[in-house]
Amino acid sequence: MEKRIEKKKQVHQKIVNAAKEIFSKRGFNETSMQEIASAAGVSKGLLFWYFHNKDELILEVARSSLPDKLIRSCLDQKTEGIELLRNIGMKFLEKYSNDAERSLFLNVLSLRGQYPEIASTVFKVCSSLVEQVAERVFGNSTIENVIKVRAFMGGLMCYVINPLELSEEEYVNNLIRGINEQKIVD
Repeated sequence: MEKRIEKKKQVHQKIVNAAKEIFSKRGFNETSMQEIASAAGVSKGLLFWYFHNKDELILEVARSSLPDKLIRSCLDQKTEGIELLRNIGMKFLEKYSNDAERSLFLNVLSLRGQYPEIASTVFKVCSSLVEQVAERVFGNSTIENVIKVRAFMGGLMCYVINPLELSEEEYVNNLIRGINEQKIVD
């Protein structure tokens, strides 16, 4: 019985991995379920047994490519202040430095209008998780501190889209310094 459950999990993951690879190269709309089945080494019928339609598979892949789990795992580590921001920044850039993950992430963001579940997850990242990070970094989640965390996350996204000639660590440290200093010329 346990072997069967384990086998199902393996096949499920094999399908998701194949879908991620193809979606990252060709996009969601240009990829057929047959292509995914072939890449996963399963029949199209078996693919549809695991995922009843393409939308289910897209949602599964989308969920795994958004940063909410990454941020939650950093919050679970019980670090605070600058160390929490550094952990989030480094893990975020590590995850999205991979071309396939980056491509998927950007494609997923474009699907928000089409899939309410994706929009909901993005909203959670931009609201409750950001507030939790602000609370742990600054000691409270005032609007100013939430904006600082959003600016930090936006800076990370800019690096993912168009990396500078800095190491990821240097970039994260500069973002943190920028949030801490906030000196603006009048």
